[in-house]
Amino acid sequence: MQRITVANSGQSIALYSGFHDRELARSVPGRQAYYENGKFVCWEYPLRPEALNELRRVFPGAQVDPVVNAAINNVILRESMVSKIKTVGWENVGAINYSFKSKPFAHQVAAMKTVLTVWGFKDA
Repeated sequence: MQRITVANSGQSIALYSGFHDRELARSVPGRQAYYENGKFVCWEYPLRPEALNELRRVFPGAQVDPVVNAAINNVILRESMVSKIKTVGWENVGAINYSFKSKPFAHQVAAMKTVLTVWGFKDA
């Protein structure tokens, strides 16, 4: 039985399956074989909703760890936050309360606000 979980400290999706499933596992884009001490352990895929959907399509009976769904939802949330910030644009970005040696350009302030918002240091 195939098992889908989160690997690499929450940075990728891991598929644990038997050797007989290797061709199916290779058919999913973005795959990378993970070896430990020279021995094959699992397939790793990018932590993306598309990758999880494709894995579910190719392996319909696979057990999906609830942590994977939470991680994917977190990715979707962050991407929607970033797209919302990007739609505002950088032309009318207000000042930022940090000390700089020289005044940053508006696009630099917008980038800084985006990063701080995505990392959870301030609200959008």
